[in-house]
Amino acid sequence: MKVKAYRGVVLPVLLTSLALITILLVYIHPWGGPSGSASEIHVRLIVSRDFGSTVILDETLTLEEDTTALEALRIASEVETTYGGGFVTSIDGFKRGERDGVQVDWLYYINGLLAPVGAADYILRDGDVERWDLHPWASLSMASALIGDYPEPFLHGYDGDRWPTLILYSEDFTGEAEDLRGHLSGLGVKVHLRPVSEAIMDGDGLGEFNLIIIGYFTDSLPSKLNGIHDRLGYYAYYDEDGGVVNAVDWKGGLHSFAGELSLIQASRNPWSPEGTSATSKVAWLIAGTSAGAVGSAVEALIEGRASNLHGLLIVDGGCEPLPLSPGEEG
Repeated sequence: MKVKAYRGVVLPVLLTSLALITILLVYIHPWGGPSGSASEIHVRLIVSRDFGSTVILDETLTLEEDTTALEALRIASEVETTYGGGFVTSIDGFKRGERDGVQVDWLYYINGLLAPVGAADYILRDGDVERWDLHPWASLSMASALIGDYPEPFLHGYDGDRWPTLILYSEDFTGEAEDLRGHLSGLGVKVHLRPVSEAIMDGDGLGEFNLIIIGYFTDSLPSKLNGIHDRLGYYAYYDEDGGVVNAVDWKGGLHSFAGELSLIQASRNPWSPEGTSATSKVAWLIAGTSAGAVGSAVEALIEGRASNLHGLLIVDGGCEPLPLSPGEEG
């Protein structure tokens, strides 16, 4: 009788305890998938100097959802800030300040776009590429995008906005356009192709895409972008009268180049209805003086020779990162 009474009391208590434990486990760690899979994101963090010429850090981080760009940087690096933590002054001992007579600062980019919000306010998303680069900027046009995180921003966009990608090409570059589409498609980007001759020249509709424009410098769309190079923050532009490319170094000096020339440059999409200061759509220009020069630029992009760069000038087959280093001879 005592045993039966003992069992009669303990069993309900035991079952109740197990139920409470189960409820607590579900509350603390909801089931329904692999552990942590619903709350983790993966972000690539790159820290570099001098417009990507020196890479200090390149890591893929596993982070909790709702992690900010600044929090991710602090996880991987020693960071110093001012203004209540909103302005980064030093990363792993590399400090902002004066160097070679010019001011250098830390600027950050998300998926190849200069971020318009502070790093403490940007919430990272799965697949983002977060880049910090220490470089001068006061002596240069402020470039709003870079090419060195290709295939971004075509793959993940910015802040969750993934725009369709449209490659516009001059008729001599059908093969290059198809090669680039194939490469991007293989990386997961949905790409449309359209000959420039079929594009609406007043820009109607072009503002709804991430654009890649392939052609000669003198073709209509490359010429249009070249004409507003200051507004777009280009580090180089084609002088149609002289037949040369003028490129700036990071001190603001101008250098001229002749020969077989091509450029890869990125900016925010100037046709976007939001305006270049607000849009997250981009326009990339791949243009040159000859078919061979343009083909070399497309090949360089596909082969990864533009990795980490802000822009690329190719002169007679040789690659020159943009902006140039001071003292570069044209």
